[in-house]
Amino acid sequence: MKVKTGKCHSMPTMLKNGKIELAEQWEWTSGDFSKGESLLVEV
Repeated sequence: MKVKTGKCHSMPTMLKNGKIELAEQWEWTSGDFSKGESLLVEV
């Protein structure tokens, strides 16, 4: 098993249908130090 560290900034939004959406910007602080964005929507 390999352990990696990172950081993430999440911006929550309440949608009109009452569900929560998280817009995230993340970055690994170990390994390849890659960055990215994710959009998570409650189902």
